[in-house]
Amino acid sequence: MKKILLAVIALLAMGQYAKAQTVDTLGGNQEENFASYYKLPSKSKPRISSSTYNYNYSEIAKTITEGCTNDYQKIKAIYQWICENISYDTSFKIRTADACYQARKGICQAYNELLYKIASAAGIKVEFVDGMSKDKTGYIEKKGHSWLFAYTSEDHGIFMDPTWGAGYVEGNTFFRRKNCLTWFNVDPEWLIFSHYPRDITFQLIDRPMYQQEFMALPPVSDLCMEYGIHPHNIYESIRKEGNTLPKFYSKGQGLIDLIDIPLRKNLKIGETYTFRVRIKPDCNLTLNNGAVSIRKQDWKDIDNGEYLLKHTVQEGESLSISVKEESNEYWNIVVNYGIEQ
Repeated sequence: MKKILLAVIALLAMGQYAKAQTVDTLGGNQEENFASYYKLPSKSKPRISSSTYNYNYSEIAKTITEGCTNDYQKIKAIYQWICENISYDTSFKIRTADACYQARKGICQAYNELLYKIASAAGIKVEFVDGMSKDKTGYIEKKGHSWLFAYTSEDHGIFMDPTWGAGYVEGNTFFRRKNCLTWFNVDPEWLIFSHYPRDITFQLIDRPMYQQEFMALPPVSDLCMEYGIHPHNIYESIRKEGNTLPKFYSKGQGLIDLIDIPLRKNLKIGETYTFRVRIKPDCNLTLNNGAVSIRKQDWKDIDNGEYLLKHTVQEGESLSISVKEESNEYWNIVVNYGIEQ
């Protein structure tokens, strides 16, 4: 019975995972070179808990999207406006679009309703996605979370989570995120690490995941997205081997892409590992093993800012990759590994 159910789930998802070109994380043109995913529009009515009484969202949409020439640019402008202007309501009281727009804060439902109403006024179809979420610590919000799928063309669209894009809450304080676009146009294989939809058709991945499997997955830092690691590499590594990931640090954001690195917490003594990265111009690079720093000049220069290094782990090492701008004397640790026998 379980095999039959899995086959049915797979058939439901087949044909939905198709995307356009992806974005270069170190400076691609997101307006023209972006990923979009095939998804048949839902026939059900959108879940909206409030009517609009106080605001003309057509005028609001017109102001926010001024200068935009296509639906992708419009939804991106609306998403960015919300992330930059709406804070999370730590009192958990503001749930509607009107109240959210007035107070400039709300919970996830309010974020999504506001984006939905502004986008709809701009002529863009948006669907709500309900489910559960898992944060970078592994905490699962079982009471529920919601995010959005916006259509950028017929039967193609993108995932976004304006609540997570806006920032995060620690204790009772909201902190705004520096790069809200981390949670805009999210690859479905990235999203499934932290967002599990109740509706299976919103997974949009080649091999659908059961809820129990989602809950058992180790947490994945969104820094993996920031550093340009391909989601499929982590996705398959965790699902097949059960690896836990190395520790990532945020201070190297915007300076380096981790194209091919070991995706495991601990590296084994005597094993040889490949490190392939891309750094911005005027940046320096090092693999530090605790005693010696292997600088950029000792890596293989592949071209176009890419560097390759093969390193055999020795006993007593503690490996980390760091990067810094040439004009800065301070190194930024990007990723750190433990060592095991």
